[in-house]
Amino acid sequence: MKWLLFLYPWLELWSLIELGSQTSATTAMLWVLGAGVLGIALFRLAGRQTLVHLQQAQREGALSEQLLMGNVARLVAGVLLIVPGLISDALAVVVLIAPLRVLLAKLLVGGAVNAQYGHYQG
Repeated sequence: MKWLLFLYPWLELWSLIELGSQTSATTAMLWVLGAGVLGIALFRLAGRQTLVHLQQAQREGALSEQLLMGNVARLVAGVLLIVPGLISDALAVVVLIAPLRVLLAKLLVGGAVNAQYGHYQG
């Protein structure tokens, strides 16, 4: 797992260099800029929606976990889009698509449970 934290920035950099070499440096720069702007907008929108849902839940006395988790997923996707690189952008898309988000959560939780009990295969 430690090597993944070291390898991740290099993979992000490599993906951007590869995008620039396959298309142009301008395209790569526009991709990073566009994804960043989209990420900031998504983060702000999800933040506002989360506050509205929390205020509504406080008035009604019931918190909808599904709505809250959807907003949290949009916040995470916004952060991933702000991070420059194609890998983080692909992860943001996975987080935004509900069935893929559920599958990713099962994989991550299953891996954490297996690692806790010494059966991790990753």
